[in-house]
Amino acid sequence: MTIIRETPSNQKTILCPPVERLLDSLSDGITGLAASPDGSIYVACWNSLMRVSMDGTVRLLAHPVTINDCDEDPADHRIANRGIPLLRGIAVDSAGNVFTAATSCHCLIKVKPNGSVQTILKAERPWSPTGVALYKGEVYVLEYTHANGPATEGWYPRVRKIGTDGRITVIADLSPKSMNK
Repeated sequence: MTIIRETPSNQKTILCPPVERLLDSLSDGITGLAASPDGSIYVACWNSLMRVSMDGTVRLLAHPVTINDCDEDPADHRIANRGIPLLRGIAVDSAGNVFTAATSCHCLIKVKPNGSVQTILKAERPWSPTGVALYKGEVYVLEYTHANGPATEGWYPRVRKIGTDGRITVIADLSPKSMNK
């Protein structure tokens, strides 16, 4: 529920105490971190996004995160997790747009600086986005099969790229189905 800073001499301190208090008040927890081009740290949570500035200021970008076209698949298949997108992977572009994997909704979303949420990639079951990276304007998405269930269901990875032209390409697929081709 907090972010720790560790120095080269192994001294540990809490980077930003307000993050812990805010997470506690939201009953949320950290699921992903990303550094932005301006040096801020963006924090993904089960149902929230926040930004921690270099001066320690914490800004809640979105809570709750509402995804209108969510293909709901609760984390751990638990009813208690219904309605929670489970934001995992996170990346931020130079314009302050946040790209995050909404694992329990089987999609990748883009959250604009004004807080508006847009689905930019939907995954067909059993795939779910879990990670995201940006490179030269292209978006790379790590997906797993059955990402919301136990490992016994088979967590197989694939990576897809959303090109600058919007075209989606499979870069790698290690699922048994693709390996038998």
